[in-house]
Amino acid sequence: MIHGFENTENFENIINVDLDKTNNEINKINVIYNNNIIIEEPVRKINFYSELPQEKNNIQDYVQLDRKLDHLTDQQKEKILDDCIGAYKESIQCFEQAIINVCNHHPDAKSFADELCNRLYTFMKAYHEILIETNQELTPFQKEIMTRLHALSEFATDGTGTGSVGFNPLAVEKVLENGTFREKMMLIYTGIYFLQRIDFNEEMVKKVNQILPNDFQLNTEVIAKDREQGKGFIVKNQNVLDFRNNDGRLLKDSSEPQEDRLHIKDVENLTVREMRAMLQDYVSPKDFNELKYANQSKFSNKKVSWIRGKDLFKLNPESDFVKKAIALGSIPLLTGPSGTADEYLQACDYFNMQNFKDKALVALVGWMGSGGDHSVHEIRVAASWHGIEYPEGPKAFENFYSKDLMQQIENEMLKSNYHLPSFYLSFEFQNEMAKQFQ
Repeated sequence: MIHGFENTENFENIINVDLDKTNNEINKINVIYNNNIIIEEPVRKINFYSELPQEKNNIQDYVQLDRKLDHLTDQQKEKILDDCIGAYKESIQCFEQAIINVCNHHPDAKSFADELCNRLYTFMKAYHEILIETNQELTPFQKEIMTRLHALSEFATDGTGTGSVGFNPLAVEKVLENGTFREKMMLIYTGIYFLQRIDFNEEMVKKVNQILPNDFQLNTEVIAKDREQGKGFIVKNQNVLDFRNNDGRLLKDSSEPQEDRLHIKDVENLTVREMRAMLQDYVSPKDFNELKYANQSKFSNKKVSWIRGKDLFKLNPESDFVKKAIALGSIPLLTGPSGTADEYLQACDYFNMQNFKDKALVALVGWMGSGGDHSVHEIRVAASWHGIEYPEGPKAFENFYSKDLMQQIENEMLKSNYHLPSFYLSFEFQNEMAKQFQ
């Protein structure tokens, strides 16, 4: 078993490491997945004190040995570096859970969900108002009711996502008014499909902006640029299309055993609205009243009906995306670069919410990370296409959103006796590892 892969569920099929030796000297390392070599890595002859290379292709390229350890043998130095990199990989797994937990409960994540939900609904009402206004047979009251119902219907969810609340327009309206973070993120998910269906032509945009309040106008510059390229709302960034078209992400074979779906009891802070929508079986009015009054134990072992991304997709281990993530420290992967993150951030551009993009990233990590749809890396890769910085290597784990949030992540990791990943490549930790040779 490869050190550092023990707790990475995505790579359970990596079975061994083959060392290609000549005269007892290792020439290259082969990482084997399902009996196929997916990484054929020549062994770098270590110059422990050389300048770090400009182009870094694996985690070893980020490590430089402390010169205070010069008195050790080369074998001892290599052991220290191996220990450091092994601890670094383990800490990345801990960082993954810590950042998801912190983001999932961060107030700025909820703030983003509230704002984008509100703008989506306001836009939908304005759009449908324009369509319904042409019907001369309707009274003003009927037009108002129909506008509201049409807009609410665009948010209808079918129970196959984290936060689903079903088709009932009154339930949707309650979520828009005072829904949870998870519920609102799901409404946005379904609402974005509406943006993909409509024609953002110049006349429509102009009419909608006349109805919208002054502090919320569609971004005519971004929309016009897309229109010039013959596009409406850009569904997916070209990077995602390239990744999928090159077999980076694959639908799981239906013959493969699927992971057990989550049970009701496994979903933290589940609301009654969500519970009713996600149950696979019909919920009678009587049962719903029991749910409503907190008698939820009889439903706790029922499986939720949504399908997590990691249950639906698998990654092609031969894709560059997978190989690079492994080489840079066994970075957690689930389903590939996030098209959903791309869509949410594109919606920020259309709705003049550019100053919310950092909050959007916090929300997406908390929502999709906790739901098992994407890893943090996959979300941050997509966010980088929209101008949100995502450095490679150890620095990726040093800065995220704010100092306060990073401190919360660090505190969360300390509960499991881990530091931030970059600590394990530091001179301090190298010297700690060197004590084994005293």
